[in-house]
Parts: sequence; structure tokens; C-alpha cells
Amino acid sequence: MRRTDKFVKAGSLAVELKIESCNISDRICRTFDREELYRKLNERHYYWNSQGKQWEKLTFEDADPPTEVIRIRIWTDSRYTKDIAEELISSLAARGLRCVSKSTPYPCRKPNQLESIIYLDFLKNPELDIQPENGSAVLGTKHTKKKGVLTPSKHYD
Repeated sequence: MRRTDKFVKAGSLAVELKIESCNISDRICRTFDREELYRKLNERHYYWNSQGKQWEKLTFEDADPPTEVIRIRIWTDSRYTKDIAEELISSLAARGLRCVSKSTPYPCRKPNQLESIIYLDFLKNPELDIQPENGSAVLGTKHTKKKGVLTPSKHYD
């Protein structure tokens, strides 16, 4: 396993914080994989500052308020990207979300050049805040405002 600055410093910090299963003699965690180690530090509000090359403890007072925007990335077969984006926009509109931004499809680089990515941004639309009936699927449905129910729409193979 490659010992990056981030990983080595995470191991040292884990020892200092007495995170379970860390080998103090090595000053590096051996029983955690990287993601597990980073997750345990994040749970204690430590985040990696890549510019400062150090782990920093952040508090809620340091945080900006959460964004109202819901951001979605659709990454799929280029033949279906636009259609899936339109279906998702319709489906989420039925749930009271309004699409405020939609990117053009970006083709992926080799070896994924047969796939594309579209980015969508949504905001809550209070005028359309309608909840689906129990048992209704949300994705792949559209809203019939007159009746207030979700009905099946186009399906993909």
C-alpha cells in the first residue's frame, strides 16, 4: 500500500485520538483500509486540507449553511443520457422539485467514451409540493396534477 502524506498523517492522528485498532508502535493504522480510516476521522469532524497537507478539525460554527440546491450527476450510456435526464426531471417535478440548471451531455474520456454525463440542479418548488401515494414508484413516473397521483411513464429496456 502506498503511504501518502494523507494516509500517514491520518494514521498518526488516529493514534493520537485513540481510534481503536491502531498499531501505536508503527504509528500507522494497519487494520483499517484507507476509506475506513478517513471515515472514522470524518466522524470526529477531521477533514483533509489538501492545500495545507494536514488534517483539520472543523466545527459546525465553521460551516456555511447548507445549500438549497440538490445537485445530481447522471453518468450512463450516451444513447440514454438525455432521455434519463428528462425522465428524472419529470419525476422530481412531480415531487415538488424544479430543475433550475441542466448541462449539455459531456462525453466521457477513453476508455468510457461510450458514456456521457449530465449535471442537473434542482430547487424545492413550494407550489408543487405534492407527495406520491403510498406504494407509488417515484422514478419513471409522472404527475397528473388533476388527480394528484403518479402514473407510469416511459420505460427503458
